[in-house]
Amino acid sequence: MSNKKKDPGPQERPDPAPQLRGSGVTDDTIDFEEFDFDKGSDDDQPQELSFDREPDRESDRDIPQTPEEEEEQAVGFSSEDDEQGEEEGSSVKTEFDSASDSKGTRSGLSSAGKKRLLIGLFVVLVIVAVVVFLFSDRFYNMVTGNASYTLSQTGTTVDGSDAVTTVALCGSNVIRCTQDGVQAVSENGTLEWDLPFTMSSPYILTAGDYVSVADRLGVKLNNIKDGKVVTDITTESNILLNCVNAVGETAAVLEADKGHTVILYDVDGNVLLTRRTYSSTDGVPVAIALDDTGTRLGTVYVTYAGSKLTSIVTIFDLTESGSVLADRIIGSLTFEDCVISDLKFTQDGCFYAGTDRFGEISCGKSCDKIWESTLNYQIAALAMTDDYYAVLYGDGQPGVAEPVDDNVVIYNYSGKILSSFSVEDADYLDAWGNTVICGASRSYTAVTGTGKALWSMDAADSYSRLIAFPNGKEVAALTNGSLIYYKVTLKGASENAGQ
Repeated sequence: MSNKKKDPGPQERPDPAPQLRGSGVTDDTIDFEEFDFDKGSDDDQPQELSFDREPDRESDRDIPQTPEEEEEQAVGFSSEDDEQGEEEGSSVKTEFDSASDSKGTRSGLSSAGKKRLLIGLFVVLVIVAVVVFLFSDRFYNMVTGNASYTLSQTGTTVDGSDAVTTVALCGSNVIRCTQDGVQAVSENGTLEWDLPFTMSSPYILTAGDYVSVADRLGVKLNNIKDGKVVTDITTESNILLNCVNAVGETAAVLEADKGHTVILYDVDGNVLLTRRTYSSTDGVPVAIALDDTGTRLGTVYVTYAGSKLTSIVTIFDLTESGSVLADRIIGSLTFEDCVISDLKFTQDGCFYAGTDRFGEISCGKSCDKIWESTLNYQIAALAMTDDYYAVLYGDGQPGVAEPVDDNVVIYNYSGKILSSFSVEDADYLDAWGNTVICGASRSYTAVTGTGKALWSMDAADSYSRLIAFPNGKEVAALTNGSLIYYKVTLKGASENAGQ
């Protein structure tokens, strides 16, 4: 396309349209003053546009104009010039139109300009907020894991009575038991189910989806799943001990003439195996445990001979043939001058805890000690989960006078210390999932199984239990049979923390 233009004659070329503030015209707009509009030539031929020199502005302004020409310059190029502008290329016309269209905004911003200004201000505010947060203590604590959290009441309370005997956690429900029945309450305080019964001394255990309630020193035993009784057992004599596994099998130790009876039930309450023991030779039952696959059973009996006592741990292989449990014995281990009070089956064997030692027993073709650790301090409290166990140590064993450095220690089931810390005058220990709670009077501290701090709280009331839900966000406090619900919050974020 040609860049030639007709000679407009001896008229003065129009001034370029002014560049307007906020109109959207940038510094890259073509300056029409750089155009060389020659006012004629000797051969009366159109001249090429030149961008190479600055025109002689003074001489141009000296050329007289008619009133018609002045009016034409005030509104822009003439119609002849408009047609010629189309021939000169879209780039020149576009820049001119952009400048011309903005004439109406000389006294203020256009709507588009205002919109861009508001967006710009919003972006600046967001950037400032992000920068302030990045330099705040809260962000630093989040990154370094040093944030301080506490418990704040949610306002939810599930009323109860002093008749509540025991509580447990099954999934995300708190199981609350009284002599008149058992209830399941969710992590937000909703009553999930309520089953009435009559028991003198109900005791709760949970495994997988099963809740087992036994009337210890009574004859009733119920296993519950999803709010329905799936096992309803009435024993021939009083129940001393009981346990349940994740597949719904139940084992119990009953009183018997001159001794005791160990009974294994299936999920429907049918008797699978029994073992008869006698106090004079076998001793007194102290503990019983089932593994979650239903292949192993363990018992602990303690015998007395004068002032000497001995613990006997016996492991049974339930996959072996035999009409009675005695036919299924893998083996037994004896522990002199020690009471083994707790058993728990692990991936590798069976963990045991006693008055002065921890250890693990193999449960294959024979019973052997895998490891054992002798303790210098007495066990004040023990809490076990599927992955670890936590110990609150008390005074030193006889002959050990020095105080313990860290009185709360968390171990895995291989005996390795995962974490240890000190809580002065501690008198409370609990473990739920991945939360260990230790307390002294009304002050409580919670850590993970590996010792990472979770929260701490100074409570206004005395609590018999603190139940940490699996989501890690809520905690239920048991006091006088009622459940008071808390949520985990940053310290200082709520006024009713610990109230």
